[in-house]
Amino acid sequence: MTIKEFALHTQRHIESAAATTFKRSHVYELMAAAFGYRTYAALCSEAVFHRRPPSSAPGTYDLPAVAARCRELGYATTADRIASQFLEALAGERFGVVRIADVISKFGSTDDYADWDLSAEEEDAESDTSAGDPFDDDLDPYTDEPSDVLIESLEAAAGRSNADAHYALTLLHRSDADDVEPPKHDGSYWHKQRLAGAELSAVANEWADDFVHEAERSRKAEWHLREAARLGHLDAQLDLADLYADPMFFERELADDDVDDPARVAQIADQLGRARDARRWFTIAAESGDVGAIRTLIESYDDEDLSRCRTWLHFAKLLGTDLTQPRMHAYHDGGERDGQTYDDDFGGPAYAAGDEGVELPPLDSDDDLIARERANEMYRRLQK
Repeated sequence: MTIKEFALHTQRHIESAAATTFKRSHVYELMAAAFGYRTYAALCSEAVFHRRPPSSAPGTYDLPAVAARCRELGYATTADRIASQFLEALAGERFGVVRIADVISKFGSTDDYADWDLSAEEEDAESDTSAGDPFDDDLDPYTDEPSDVLIESLEAAAGRSNADAHYALTLLHRSDADDVEPPKHDGSYWHKQRLAGAELSAVANEWADDFVHEAERSRKAEWHLREAARLGHLDAQLDLADLYADPMFFERELADDDVDDPARVAQIADQLGRARDARRWFTIAAESGDVGAIRTLIESYDDEDLSRCRTWLHFAKLLGTDLTQPRMHAYHDGGERDGQTYDDDFGGPAYAAGDEGVELPPLDSDDDLIARERANEMYRRLQK
């Protein structure tokens, strides 16, 4: 049952059980109260509905808050009866709520979304959560698809121009596509054959259906990504630059601490040929302690400034990495262990590969002292 279907069914059930007229919009208000929100608008500003799996513990709802909301909505004499009937229906559908930010966090991570722990500290929510934690524990771990309730709620939020909801849907569709193994058949071929009117076997029809399904999922992911980016979502704009070479992200004014992963921003800028942006974000990443970014600056962006390169070299050493030291390893050359770290027990031909270390011309003692002081200052700032 979707949320809309639940609202219609519950409205009729309450009207019958309580012998009173009951507005459908008030079902949504009671749902918000049950999960600790003052109003449905407050819930919609940060959260969406999902369905808890059958194995999860029963939901905890705030009966007094629901009854109080009933009285506020004008059902003074029937408030307790309505609240009781409503919560019975709500528990039967196993509905829960989750912040959109948590959906983004989980779908944007490498974790399986079936392993969600959606619990949240009460003080993190802006709403009144006196009913206890309003966030339940899991999506359905028995399916490969998120619940229809979560999708419905996110799409409703996206329809209200919620950039976070659009981005969550992007990640949802993209994650689903990533979870599917590459097909061993050419579904596009059979799809074209079907469009041309060919009679297909049951297997070929299934392959064609798979192709259509994946194409539609990819289309939805891109559409929601572009909408989220249009509405100003920073991560969506960065993904748009990464996946579609759209420069929108780099055309806005950003402070150094506006992004969580400056190294990724730098790499994308480098891919787009935006050298100035790449150097800026590699520098930010390096100053944050990213040794990989430090090496990139030494070898590519600051390579003509020996004093600055020496500063980076000293800074990396303060961080615990001596970039001048080679890190070479032996690997199997051919055979069943080709490319793996060399194991003497197996023997056979080998080759050496790895990091030969950074080599820089020396600076005179005074300039090198200045470079060391600059590195020390960066390190002190980082420690703070």
